[in-house]
Amino acid sequence: MLEHIIEYSILGFLLHALISSTRDCTRARVFVLAVLLASLYGLTDEIHQFFVPGRICGLEDLVADTLGALIGSFISFLRLNPAPDSQRS
Repeated sequence: MLEHIIEYSILGFLLHALISSTRDCTRARVFVLAVLLASLYGLTDEIHQFFVPGRICGLEDLVADTLGALIGSFISFLRLNPAPDSQRS
């Protein structure tokens, strides 16, 4: 389960950074879009595992994927939108 959180944190981080650099959207929309895309990818991965012998399709994994996407997107959000105090030089 921890593996899913780590992997999807990276995916969420990268998707958030990519979307925020290529689209002129509000910060909230970029965050939601990054989490949604990473979670949908996790869903397709779980559906795929259902058809692979020896693999298990589990709701717990999807929850871990979504949690990881939330964490990674949030870290990217903080990196791209620092607090006003930290912008001083």
